[in-house]
Amino acid sequence: AGGGGGRRGSLVSFKSLSDKGVRGAAGGGGAASNEDEPPIHPTVRFKGSVAQVSRRKAILVLSPDAANISELSAMGLTMSDLPLHSFQRDSVFLGEHIASEVRSAHKLDKLSKRLEREKELSRTLLHNMLPENVADDLQAGKTVEPCHFENVTLFFSDVVGFTQICDSIEPWDVIDMLNQLYSVMDFLSSHFKLYKVETV
Repeated sequence: AGGGGGRRGSLVSFKSLSDKGVRGAAGGGGAASNEDEPPIHPTVRFKGSVAQVSRRKAILVLSPDAANISELSAMGLTMSDLPLHSFQRDSVFLGEHIASEVRSAHKLDKLSKRLEREKELSRTLLHNMLPENVADDLQAGKTVEPCHFENVTLFFSDVVGFTQICDSIEPWDVIDMLNQLYSVMDFLSSHFKLYKVETV
């Protein structure tokens, strides 16, 4: 854009209507707009620079003010609307690449934590089902050899009248009762280094 005749003023002016549209006018003057009319285009933000060509001439270079693809899309623009001579394309591409890497790293971190939780759950279940040394060998991929014991003592326990008890008390009371029984049995098993087999 160029100016002449010794007159100084804005070369190009842009006006946003309620952040819903963009209008442009060259020089002075312009038609009045009706804000009740639906906007034709989304808001487009520009950034630019003025290059002095000569004493009385200058060039105004404008480009969309967008840092990523999402901002371009919000303004109804694409990468082809960015000027070829500007570094803005490289900046947008770099920003998208970094954002993609961050999303991938975040996703991998979530998957890693989920995997650790699943492994810990598997380990806990395995140790509840098998003796500790057997469970550790299985997790390590080792072959578990059968063990022979000369003397073995088996203890069977049962809650006498469990069905009748459940019918006569509240469900939460049943849970509290079982929790106390299991806590005591778990403590005794751990204290005397017993192997507990749970059956239903």
